[in-house]
Amino acid sequence: VDLGKGVSKVDSFRDERLNFGMELFRDSERMSRFYSIFYCIERQTRELIADVLEEEHGLTWWQTNVPQVVTQEVSRRMQNDLDSGIALRSNEQIDYTTFGELGIIIDKNWDDFSDKFTNRKAVKRTFASLNLLRGPIAHNSTFVESEADRFKIAVEDWLRQQKT
Repeated sequence: VDLGKGVSKVDSFRDERLNFGMELFRDSERMSRFYSIFYCIERQTRELIADVLEEEHGLTWWQTNVPQVVTQEVSRRMQNDLDSGIALRSNEQIDYTTFGELGIIIDKNWDDFSDKFTNRKAVKRTFASLNLLRGPIAHNSTFVESEADRFKIAVEDWLRQQKT
């Protein structure tokens, strides 16, 4: 896209990062790796939940198998997006859940997920750990080295909980 005088949006963005200082930019690049991993975990978990519950309970799984506290919060978030005039992030309600809420859905429907994960208590513990570590990632903070290590261990725990 041309912004005039031959400058593209991409070129303009590259120039803008210099205004932040290289240390801040390096921190952002370091944290972006954690964001990418968490993004994949969260998206994969949403997909797994939707696939399993639709297969087990049909197209109405959201109404029949998701706790009311979750469906109410999701409806509120979707309405907030509509009221703000911004584009909906998705037409799928599950895409409006938080990571913590995904854990609630799995726990409520454990019988449907017991063949996907190794141990209910371990999954709950790992979800809780990942949900706590999600905060600095989602809110543009940085990890100290020990928290980065803790995140890596939590991800390994998450992968270990999944049956292949």
